[in-house]
Amino acid sequence: MNAAALEHNTAKHTGRELTARGLSQLPYQRKWDCPLGSGRLSAPGHWIKSLSAAAIALSLTLSLGCSGVPLLSKSAANATPSIHKRKEEQVRRFEEVRDRTEYQAAQTRWTQQHDAKGCREGLEKLLARNPRHRDAHLLMTEVLLEQEDSQAAYAHAKAALDIAPNDAEVQYTMGVATDALGQSADALGYFERAAKMDPRNETFAAAYQSAQEMVREQMPGDRSVTLDRGGKNRSAEPHGEVQQAGYATTAVAADSSAGNNPAGPAGDPADLLRKGQDALAADSPQVAIDCFRQAVAAKPDNPQIPLSAAAAALRANRPEMAVELLAAAAKQFPTCAAIHRMLGAAYYRAGDYPSSQLALQQALSLDKSSALSYLLMGCTLAKLGQQQAAENHFRQARTLDPRYTVTR
Repeated sequence: MNAAALEHNTAKHTGRELTARGLSQLPYQRKWDCPLGSGRLSAPGHWIKSLSAAAIALSLTLSLGCSGVPLLSKSAANATPSIHKRKEEQVRRFEEVRDRTEYQAAQTRWTQQHDAKGCREGLEKLLARNPRHRDAHLLMTEVLLEQEDSQAAYAHAKAALDIAPNDAEVQYTMGVATDALGQSADALGYFERAAKMDPRNETFAAAYQSAQEMVREQMPGDRSVTLDRGGKNRSAEPHGEVQQAGYATTAVAADSSAGNNPAGPAGDPADLLRKGQDALAADSPQVAIDCFRQAVAAKPDNPQIPLSAAAAALRANRPEMAVELLAAAAKQFPTCAAIHRMLGAAYYRAGDYPSSQLALQQALSLDKSSALSYLLMGCTLAKLGQQQAAENHFRQARTLDPRYTVTR
């Protein structure tokens, strides 16, 4: 065999051997000679070392198991509480939006549509799901008082008080609900706390001052009463102005001193007034109004009788009865400022603010020295949205009598 044939056979056998081992054909052997980092395949020795290192790392991972990758497990565990918190926050926000929407719907039914039944149904649904909804309890109290369900109204006011004992509006509402039950002394305390918690609120101040006037009228012997700083009663000199009871802008209890008045003969106006007050205390308004009408008819020339009857009606949270008695009296005694003043207070309590304004304007045209008339007119104008005019009347009330100061 010549030299050329020997060289050809050697190359042929060498190529088969390399192909059998799974390596490239000899013409690609030049690639092994490329320098490292050139972007081409590395040298055979380095490639084999890399495979060995990878195999060792894989063996260690398999032998260690889950403990070999602790960071992944910790990350997954830490993510779980965050997911739960986000879900809880989403649920809380959803419930807040739902409560607000249902409350606003109930409020619209009450204030705009005058749908007491629909309002109550909406509030009951809301409170069944969230019994600690303050505003729902307050609105329910207002609706129930309007429907003369004093016990249920008191229960909702008490629930609101348990939720927010340091809230001035809650204290005021509790005072109104307590008045409706005939607990005037307790009501005065709630009105006082409301006025002190929010001294800039003229409604709270007026309610507290009016309640004080009413308590003075309820004391035995018709003696004036003031309160010391501890809330205890202190007797003062008799004032004999029973008509002041009608100045109230909030409902108060039936006259607790009725039994202390001297009895008169049958058909006597004083006796009829007493019977009317007893009927109101017994929740018999028809009997009461009949007694009051008879008392007025017994002495039709005495303006004090309709004033006293209307005062009793206001104390029993019957402003509509007071309006009936005083509207007739205003025609009978058109120049009596006290009757027009009390009529304005009765209209205010009934929620008829335009009529209250007219009555109080008449009272002030007849008597510009009454601080309480200015105070009541200020409250009425505030309800009508006439804030500047209300401020002027509050200022005049304060000028005439510092007791009727409304801090703005």
